[in-house]
Amino acid sequence: MKNLFLLCFLPLIGMSAPSLQVDISNSNITPLNQQEIAVDNMKVSTTAAAGKGRLRWNAQTNSFMLVEFSKMNTSVVGRWNLSYDVGCDGSKLNSILHLEPNGVCKAADRYPCEWMMTQDQFIITHSNTLNPVYKGKITGSIMSGSFTSFGKVVGCWKAEKFN
Repeated sequence: MKNLFLLCFLPLIGMSAPSLQVDISNSNITPLNQQEIAVDNMKVSTTAAAGKGRLRWNAQTNSFMLVEFSKMNTSVVGRWNLSYDVGCDGSKLNSILHLEPNGVCKAADRYPCEWMMTQDQFIITHSNTLNPVYKGKITGSIMSGSFTSFGKVVGCWKAEKFN
């Protein structure tokens, strides 16, 4: 899907321009029903920031309509000092976490992962043999929460952003 652009009509979000380009070439696309798709990491021609939203198929115009769009929080992109504690007993281990704007990340410069933000959570998923999932909240330049392995809570974590 390299360099895919969609022409969208925007009657529902009150923009005056009749059409715009939406780049979904590096996006995660999830079908919601027969007419709508959810899109993470889309770029809209009216804004430089990446965002997430919903597109609805309009059979009358034979095109998609952008029905929801919100900018992604790009302040999380960058390097973070990650401390994690298996068992939450105070025995912390440290690692460097690199978050890229496209939702990809790397821990300790070698373990690939993916990150995303929902309305109320920051989530990091790894695809190694333990399948850890880190979930937490962001407050300024600090993230913290718990992590699971195979669905069971096994520890706590905290990350501070490098300046």
